[in-house]
Amino acid sequence: MDIDLGLVPADQPGLVRRPDLVVVDTVALNRVDRRGGLLSAADVLVVVEIVSPGSHRLDYVTKRGEYADAGIPHYWIVDLDEPVSLLDCHLAEDLGYDSVWLTEHHYADYGLASAPSVLLATLAARTRRVGIGIAVYVIPFHHPLRLAEETASIDILSAGRLTVGLGRGNRPMEFFGHGIPYEESRARMEEGVEILRQAWTQDRVTFDGRFWHIQNVPVYPKPLQ
Repeated sequence: MDIDLGLVPADQPGLVRRPDLVVVDTVALNRVDRRGGLLSAADVLVVVEIVSPGSHRLDYVTKRGEYADAGIPHYWIVDLDEPVSLLDCHLAEDLGYDSVWLTEHHYADYGLASAPSVLLATLAARTRRVGIGIAVYVIPFHHPLRLAEETASIDILSAGRLTVGLGRGNRPMEFFGHGIPYEESRARMEEGVEILRQAWTQDRVTFDGRFWHIQNVPVYPKPLQ
């Protein structure tokens, strides 16, 4: 989820960061949903970055200074040289925050972000109240029926606390690594979203598109929400 740090004059290109995990107030999320645009630094309660070999100085020095200058009150660092846990997310619930958000990235120094469903399922099992979200699943990298099953299962495990964000992706290396032409990203996302919609809301899925051909397939379970 992109955040406008507001560290440059309004008439110049902004400085935007995409943290590994961010905790924001529900009011801010609803505003962005209605009006579009980016979250501002003032909307952010906690930022979490996961350190990997190529990001140590960036996370410990550069981002620490940027987030402090932007007025973000809490910046947590998860160093992968130490045993990895989801303590940050547990603390977010204990401290009364509304939601915690994960992302998906591949072939880059974004820590565990390559396995979002695993992390979401772990959060669902280890928390009770806080909302859990993904921003976003990169649709071109997933079989839509399998993703529908996974997200519905996580929603059930979390007692209806899951929010699913969907996107087309924007990093050429991720498409290269998956063997998918970047130019197909929009079309693959559009087809995937329609299949997901059917899988979540209808007993059977039928779809005949450019990339996916599905004929009368039952998909279970359904989301709790």
